[in-house]
Amino acid sequence: MRLDSTVTAALIHEPSDSSQLWDAVRGMVRLLQQADAPGSAILWHDHYRAAKKRARTIKYARGRPKRVKHYRELLKITRKTLGYVEQAAAQWPLAAGPAGELWQAMVAPTTGRWPRQAAAMPAAKICAGPTPAGATCLPQEERP
Repeated sequence: MRLDSTVTAALIHEPSDSSQLWDAVRGMVRLLQQADAPGSAILWHDHYRAAKKRARTIKYARGRPKRVKHYRELLKITRKTLGYVEQAAAQWPLAAGPAGELWQAMVAPTTGRWPRQAAAMPAAKICAGPTPAGATCLPQEERP
């Protein structure tokens, strides 16, 4: 087999933190919809539209103070959705048959360490700006 390749410049940009958080919420909502079988006791709220709205607002916001406010809201939505997924994973046992085992396998990377790091990273970036001495930029309940 013989291959040849050519490198060309393309207008591809790196994803933003807000778009990655929105993608995380979108994926977690999809998993929750799959787990929400008839008769299941999983209580959760679909925050897909709210996360999308915040991500788009961040993208088009002018000025850091406006973005910081919406980042905080998007982080809160992401953490809530992650909590719903963790709750569903704990409530839906592996004994639910092959479908339950498949769902647990898909959820395993979602409930691991990287979503928490992803939620903490934008918070750290938001806090990188100037704050008064001894002040924190996120309230206690929003700190990772």
